[in-house]
Amino acid sequence: MNTQSSIINQQNKSHQENIFLIEQTGKKWKFLKILAILLVSVGITIFLWQLWEVVYKPIIENGWINNKTPLSTISLLIVKPFSILSIVLISTGFIVGVYAKLMAWWRHG
Repeated sequence: MNTQSSIINQQNKSHQENIFLIEQTGKKWKFLKILAILLVSVGITIFLWQLWEVVYKPIIENGWINNKTPLSTISLLIVKPFSILSIVLISTGFIVGVYAKLMAWWRHG
């Protein structure tokens, strides 16, 4: 009887450890997903702020300028340092998000 109960206890213990590992793996990848969402959100916020500063604020303050085309302002928007930072943050957020999604699937599947 004693041997049989110890075998059952060992089987139950190994089953509980596997459940624990799955839960820990999910939490680790959830952190990376949250980090990805945060990076993309900050990147979009910075980009929209730059869009306001370069494109919309001058239109509201000065009105339409006849000799400037809208494409010339957008090209100015892309080369500003904060715009480059926002593009890097958005790209990094998407990469981290895809990585977290893939690894969470890979570890559970």
